[in-house]
Amino acid sequence: PLYTLWSVFQACWNLMFPRPKQDLPDSAEVAEILRGVNNAEALDPWPADADDVDSRLRKKFEACESARQQANTQKPVVGVEASGVLRDKVAPGVPKPKRSSGVDLSTETKETLPIGQELFLPNGMRVFLKDTDLFEDEIVLRARRWGGLSEYQGTNPFNKGIVTTEAQVCSMAAAMLGVCGMQVEDLQECLEGKRLEPNPPSMDTYMTGLDAAASPVDLETLLLLLHLMFLCPVDATAQSRTRTSLVKLSLLAARLAENRDPMAQFQKRLQRCISQNHPFVRAPTLWSILRLNFKTVSNIFNDSLKMPCEWTVVLVGRLPPPEKLTPLLHKYLGSIPNLCGNAQPERRSEIAMRESVKPVDIHFPTKSVKEDVKLNMIDPKGSTVLCFPIQLTAVAEAGNAASARAELAELFRLRILVRMLETRLVEVLRFNKGQVYTVSCGDDMSTSPPALGKARKGTLSIGFECDPAEADELVDVALSELDKLRDGSTAFTVANVEAAVMQERREFEECFQKNDWWAGTIQDLYFSRCQAVTEDIGASMSLWWQVRSEVVSGFSTDIAWQTLLAVLPPSAPSAVVAMRPKGAKSGKADNKATKQD
Repeated sequence: PLYTLWSVFQACWNLMFPRPKQDLPDSAEVAEILRGVNNAEALDPWPADADDVDSRLRKKFEACESARQQANTQKPVVGVEASGVLRDKVAPGVPKPKRSSGVDLSTETKETLPIGQELFLPNGMRVFLKDTDLFEDEIVLRARRWGGLSEYQGTNPFNKGIVTTEAQVCSMAAAMLGVCGMQVEDLQECLEGKRLEPNPPSMDTYMTGLDAAASPVDLETLLLLLHLMFLCPVDATAQSRTRTSLVKLSLLAARLAENRDPMAQFQKRLQRCISQNHPFVRAPTLWSILRLNFKTVSNIFNDSLKMPCEWTVVLVGRLPPPEKLTPLLHKYLGSIPNLCGNAQPERRSEIAMRESVKPVDIHFPTKSVKEDVKLNMIDPKGSTVLCFPIQLTAVAEAGNAASARAELAELFRLRILVRMLETRLVEVLRFNKGQVYTVSCGDDMSTSPPALGKARKGTLSIGFECDPAEADELVDVALSELDKLRDGSTAFTVANVEAAVMQERREFEECFQKNDWWAGTIQDLYFSRCQAVTEDIGASMSLWWQVRSEVVSGFSTDIAWQTLLAVLPPSAPSAVVAMRPKGAKSGKADNKATKQD
């Protein structure tokens, strides 16, 4: 409606006040202008810039000297031995990636090699380093801490459980307001000509993380930017009204674009359906963006960066030698103070940090639900998603390595089963029926409670695009195929298992040779349940590697069938959400917009 009103206003304005015609000079007037320029006196040189772009970041770093002095006067961080010494982390059975020659991943190596080095800085920040030769000009950085959107849910009766708009847009708004103590334009000038990809921290359900990449030549600049991001908070009050208005306008434009995007609307309706319209999944409204409090936005963003002792940083790639890299880490990352007032900073244990996170209690519908999402489209398109609730039977418990191993094994078996389901449904819906191009299957446990001792739960989704008139028929075919797999009438074959295992191994071999995979895997293991049990990244990596190898090598048709029955029992409810063009009729005459069995 706002966009339509604006278009009508522009049309009326152009009708009442026509644009003036362009009055361009003719050739004689152009010649006269050129003669005047040639006869003019010498012009004064262009004034020099107020500051040097190349030294702008360095001057900003020097201006933070007083804040760094605070780190020197702080008490030692409780809960960590900040010796500043690199310690090798050994993971028995895990091979070392090599660029020159391939690594055989089908068998477990008998060598005991360090997977990297771990360092605790004086301010409590944990840093993991893994030097590889996979790419000569690449260093990948991953940083993460506990605490995300679940901490910013409303508590009063009108907005209970709803994540505040300020928290949902804080990363995007902070990037436009300016991070590292500089405006966006000034920071872009400083990074011109550098192979550097910094990103501001962003929040998901339970964590806050940032990703970055740089060449070895620009590694020091990347560390300098991280230093300034922590020490130079975003100050919305120092911004001009024009700047904040532009930021708000950009947020409104992005929100309006979502309203006009059929797929974005479909995903919102899907989340609303499988979460029973839980307040946590609701998107910001236009009115809440118009009333956005930029001071609260900056406070939320700055709060995530005020305690470096809560962060874990992983660096993977062509790193400098330790004697050169360690001083840089102490200079830029170890000198960041913990802003905790007069209290002594503390780095809590993995279990304590997990238990401090506020969980999100989202339940799947107890009965099967079917819903049609009818939207206005330029090109008619149909998309259908089938969702099922899943819950692991194995639960990791504190101090029990066997429980962590059992939970990991169940996760790996679930991943292979999802791959086999996708292959089977592609055969049935594409090759047998010929009515879809591809089928995608996946699992999502992002809202599962992070605390130990609680079962991991989530959803398993099956999605495909087809003619809207054929969606109901294909849904029935997919559900029928799942029933046949459960009762054994069309069971998985040995060929199906071998194909899934082979595909898993090939994809794993490709990922094994990428720095990005190593950085992401190590970071995920630091925040995994097995890390909370082992409390050592080397032991966690070794356990993860051994369990994966055992599951992949020992997977069989019987295990696939048992996993299917455990994950998707016959009595499991389902949610079917289909996107159709507005005005289109469903495949069945008696089909209603929403059904509950």
